[in-house]
Amino acid sequence: MADRDLVRKDRQSSPAASPRGTNYLLAIAINDYQYCSKLNNAVRDAEAFIDLMTSRYNFENTNVTFIKDTEATKRRIEQEFFRLIKTVTTKDNLIVYFSGHGRHDDHFGGNWVPVEAGTSDDDWPDYLSNDTIKSYLSKIKSFHTFLIADSCFSGSLFIDKSKEKFTGDRRDTEPSRWGLTSGKKEIVSDGRPGTHSPFATALLDVLRKTDQPPGVMRICDLVLEKVAANSEQTPMGSPLRIPGHDGGQMVFYFREDEEAVWQALWNTTEGCNEYLTKYPNGKYVVIAKGLISAYYFGDAAEYEQMAWEQALTTNTIKAYTDFYDKYPRSKYSDLALDALDILEEKEEWDKVTKTRQAPLLRYIQLNPQSPYLKEAQRLVYALRESVGIKPDEQLVPPSIILPKLIVPEHMVLVEGGTFLMGEKDEAHQVTLRDFLMAKYPLTFDEYDAFCKATGRDLPSGVRWGRGKRPVINVSWYDATHYCNWRSQQEGLIEVYQINQQQVSPNWQANGYRLPTEAEWEYAARGGRQNQGFEYSGSNNVDEVAWCRDNSGSKTQPVGQKKPNELGLYDMIGNVWEWCWDWYGESQNHIRENPKGLDTGLYRVRRGGSYDVDPVFAGVSDRRDDTPDHYIDNLGFRLARTTVTS
Repeated sequence: MADRDLVRKDRQSSPAASPRGTNYLLAIAINDYQYCSKLNNAVRDAEAFIDLMTSRYNFENTNVTFIKDTEATKRRIEQEFFRLIKTVTTKDNLIVYFSGHGRHDDHFGGNWVPVEAGTSDDDWPDYLSNDTIKSYLSKIKSFHTFLIADSCFSGSLFIDKSKEKFTGDRRDTEPSRWGLTSGKKEIVSDGRPGTHSPFATALLDVLRKTDQPPGVMRICDLVLEKVAANSEQTPMGSPLRIPGHDGGQMVFYFREDEEAVWQALWNTTEGCNEYLTKYPNGKYVVIAKGLISAYYFGDAAEYEQMAWEQALTTNTIKAYTDFYDKYPRSKYSDLALDALDILEEKEEWDKVTKTRQAPLLRYIQLNPQSPYLKEAQRLVYALRESVGIKPDEQLVPPSIILPKLIVPEHMVLVEGGTFLMGEKDEAHQVTLRDFLMAKYPLTFDEYDAFCKATGRDLPSGVRWGRGKRPVINVSWYDATHYCNWRSQQEGLIEVYQINQQQVSPNWQANGYRLPTEAEWEYAARGGRQNQGFEYSGSNNVDEVAWCRDNSGSKTQPVGQKKPNELGLYDMIGNVWEWCWDWYGESQNHIRENPKGLDTGLYRVRRGGSYDVDPVFAGVSDRRDDTPDHYIDNLGFRLARTTVTS
């Protein structure tokens, strides 16, 4: 059993309410140290904590940052603290979770050990001291801050307990700065390989079993009791020795279905007020406030405006029908009918059997102006071709047969369709048109040719080799430049107009581009051939992916694993893949061909990598990075708009 002291290498209220602002979580976990003894369970512990916070409690994936293993350098950790200083407001709450090595010295005090730090007395500048951590936390103007540190020698972060009274009447209405560590100024255990540390075991158990939203004091008390009874270490839990603590405590509120709450409450003043109390930063806040004003003052025009925005947000046949029935002479009535027409057209198209010619031909005959006409024509062509009918034997008039798509050898056609994107309460229906997707992540062979042709420096291969391995150490900007260059080489229209760090897309262009996040997930799920696999192409991750347990801690040549239903390789594992989209909350109101937010700080990456645990490499898992960031587990894959001849 390992411990988390790097120098000891010889030892192995309402159950569901919403906080007043946004809940942020920064998790840092390191198993694979470069120079210190490796740990077994640090990353696993953090992953389990993140999963619990986002599944049972009020934390959204979009507000979770997870830095682990090779990413967890001192520079990267400090960059994230800088970002939180700029992002977190006085209404927001913050949890910082660190799981890794700690080191203590009589002169330097307690320290967190980043992944690249060594163990000699000359390496102290490479550590993150408790004083540095407190300095960063003191600059983050959150309402509640809760620091959780599962590492050795973290006790000096705390207020002297002899000078602090701890009572049970602390409320979450007063600001707080609390900490919980796995030990005092002592060595703490990492636990048996493949399990959790004693500290993480106790913490997860408390958070999973509680039947009421627990406050930080209650969490600390129970964790201290459980750990002290089952291991040779003594956790600490108390206010932190930093400004901002005003006698309160953070309360962990359970997650609730915001959509269902809004649908139940929106049609009365009292209901809207109740919604605003539960979700002060919810997605219907603007509408709720407008409705309250309209209800109160009897402003018919404002109420009509709010009702229309509600119909747009709901985006169902019933919503538009209800609006039109109530406001048949509204300035939005024609738009409501247009929306009804689109949704009813889609509903009718969804009912058509797509595997037989007769219903498709009947649909074409009865709906010559349908937006799904070309798709119906293409399906007829495919069905006839599948039974050996040559073009000159087509029984369908040529006017309704689409030309056959040109699909380059290195790509596959992903036929458009409708799918459920995301997981749990973030799941929403998205419809995509056809597109092309590269069979493999881009390789060093392909990217090196671009570098040599344009005079760019070759990206590092980290001594693992180049050739058919996926290219790594490329930024999002690098990927867009490559796309335009590849388009030029093949005589295609460039998708991106690039002016330094301003990148504008032409979505009608036929050149190479990055897939949108929706396209990536649809393709990873298998498109129309989706068989519901947990990973892209299989429920057995070893069949389809290079991840932490089978990769040898490095990338592998592409195409060695089994492809998914569409013939796409390495969609999960090997390298994360850049997508076009800015990272942010799901835009559930954009149901067709979504392109993401108009602006942001971080771009989306998808698919996991060689150093990721499979539990975080599912088809819906998403992470983010700044577009100028590059690292040895991040590459990209090409996409294109469909081309016909």
